[in-house]
Amino acid sequence: MRPLMLGQQDIDGPSDEVLDRVTMLNTSHLLDHLPDPLIHLDMGGRMVSLNGPAESALGRSSCECQGQFLEALLSKNFSSHGLDQYQQAFKQCTNGTPARANLVFDTPHNVDRQCVLIPSWDAHGTVDGALLLMGDGRGTEPPRGEADPYEMIKVLASTSLEVHEGCDLKELIESEASRLALSLGLDFAIFRILHPQERPQIICHGIEDADAVQVLDSQLPDGSLLYQTVNRGQEIMVEDLERSEISCPVPEIRSLVGLTVNWSERAYGCAVFGNRRLGGDLGLLYPILQVFCNHVATSLRNARLHKELMVRSDILQGLYETTQALSSTLELKELLQMILHTARNLVSADNCYIFQLDHSRESLHAIAYITEEEIREVPVLKVGEGITGLVANTGKGQLVVRADLDPRAITIPGTPDDDPSSIICVPLQLSEELLGVMTLEKRPGIPFTKKQYELIELFSLQAAMAIHRASQYDQIRIYASNLQMYNVLLTHDVANFNVPIHGFLEMLIKDPKLDLRQRRYVRSALVQSDNISEVISDIRELSRLRRQTGEALLEAVNLVPILKEVREDLLSNAVNEDVEAHINSAPDIAMVMADSSLKVLFHNLLAYAFKYGQGRPVEIDVMEHQDPTGGWWRVRIMDGGKGIPEEQKRGMFRRYDRLDTVQGSDGYGLSMSVVGILTDRYHGKVWVEDRVPGDPCRGTSYNVIIPKIVTRAME
Repeated sequence: MRPLMLGQQDIDGPSDEVLDRVTMLNTSHLLDHLPDPLIHLDMGGRMVSLNGPAESALGRSSCECQGQFLEALLSKNFSSHGLDQYQQAFKQCTNGTPARANLVFDTPHNVDRQCVLIPSWDAHGTVDGALLLMGDGRGTEPPRGEADPYEMIKVLASTSLEVHEGCDLKELIESEASRLALSLGLDFAIFRILHPQERPQIICHGIEDADAVQVLDSQLPDGSLLYQTVNRGQEIMVEDLERSEISCPVPEIRSLVGLTVNWSERAYGCAVFGNRRLGGDLGLLYPILQVFCNHVATSLRNARLHKELMVRSDILQGLYETTQALSSTLELKELLQMILHTARNLVSADNCYIFQLDHSRESLHAIAYITEEEIREVPVLKVGEGITGLVANTGKGQLVVRADLDPRAITIPGTPDDDPSSIICVPLQLSEELLGVMTLEKRPGIPFTKKQYELIELFSLQAAMAIHRASQYDQIRIYASNLQMYNVLLTHDVANFNVPIHGFLEMLIKDPKLDLRQRRYVRSALVQSDNISEVISDIRELSRLRRQTGEALLEAVNLVPILKEVREDLLSNAVNEDVEAHINSAPDIAMVMADSSLKVLFHNLLAYAFKYGQGRPVEIDVMEHQDPTGGWWRVRIMDGGKGIPEEQKRGMFRRYDRLDTVQGSDGYGLSMSVVGILTDRYHGKVWVEDRVPGDPCRGTSYNVIIPKIVTRAME
């Protein structure tokens, strides 16, 4: 069954779980602390529990009665008319209205008691049972002095619920303490609430703040102050201060009770209630006041847990935002400013700096900072100078609680002259490499804590990663710039130098005055010049392909005329004047999806076959190819050279940046890499095999297949 909630409330705010904890606390404390017999009944009239006084009065234990109807406790001589009256009163109570009933319980004296039935509500505002408060005898009310018991319990229940619902605890505690004091006939209420890392907060009703402080500072006989003793868990009750040994500086106060505001043995402060007149039974009100103080402690605990949750949520949000920025931008200054701004807000710092260690490792230069006052010049420190320089020198962070008292602390040049009262200094390290220092300062006030230092360590790692990545990016940018310069020199200047050389050699090789020896030398030079042109062409093509991003724009192309054109171009080169190349079989139309670079693919394959075919005829075939994945056009080029070793075939068409130096130096790495890239571009496949299966010494067969497309002309 759901725990009881005393007092019906319009609930809109806290979760069921929170309200359940509140109702459980209310019922538990009421049963344990009210001095009168009290029985908790469910909606069916069965007993849920009895408090101590009820157990004593009835001679029954709570466990023994649990689950039984109340009628089981009534005297056998109890009249049926009286039983009907009780049942009507119980029905009225479960409908939400308090009721009274005279009951005779089965005890040695069969005492006739007038009882009050008080409805209870669950967390959703629904009646879920009743509290039966047993009086002393016929015609008498349960003893409560001047206060009505039902009103006292109702005020306490509603007060405790509203404390949990409220956001501004100071205002709410003051308001509810005022309402409780008025309902109980008390003149004043004082709360002294402790806050971690903050000064105690005084909340009072019916008394001036200055007088409230004096009451809390009342001296006890042992010399201690009232609030100190109560905070330690010792509760104090004085019915007449004039006759006590307590020295209260406020003379008009005649009686008071001091209670600890605690939760699970942890003190959150203390409370003092009292009157300026004699009379009124503070002992009678004590349980109600203690329950209220316990509710206040619960609210304070929940508020601090909520505050801690919000702080951790802010930390996670800050780390998420800086991590997201770290992964999405390369702007170092913007990124460091964001890290500093987030870290500064989370630890309430005044000034924040990120220093970068220079290349000489002798000085620190501020590359990002946020300060309260404007700085006209960039702060610079020497390594070993001040706390920041010391951290750079040792690589170990520092948390300085009172930097104004630390002889190592100095004012950073260019910053305000006021000495900071607290400093966090963390090295920026990545893979044992010191990149700089992150420093945060706080002016006089609450100093930095160990937790805040550990938090800044997390942000310092992000700052170190940002600086390291920016340094790497600068190196890559310089490297890319150099590559671009070399590429331009090679593909433009060197190519221009080679054009006249190649032309002159072509003219010279046709000179009839050359003998065979001279002609062989000229031909060798012409071949090397042609190799230079091929390398430059391949580099230019690779550079163009790598600059392209996204999916290639392909169109329907007939590969047969392109292949024939490449063959004619190569045969017209003086280097290949002794080479024969025949297209044995080819259809008129072989349509594939490609672009202008298809000519480069065929050129590189044919040129390779011409170069390493040892002057023997090169045979070319274009044919259809079918496999389980679909239809293809296959181009096969076969030479009669010395063949290619098996271990080199597997990596022949790999990307050039993945080739080893041996493959690159053999001369085929670059051009075949271009073939591999273009084949992938056209969603095709390329491979080499022995011209005669099993005999690599009798030539090589170069094969490339490209997905075929069907045109109307072919149909």
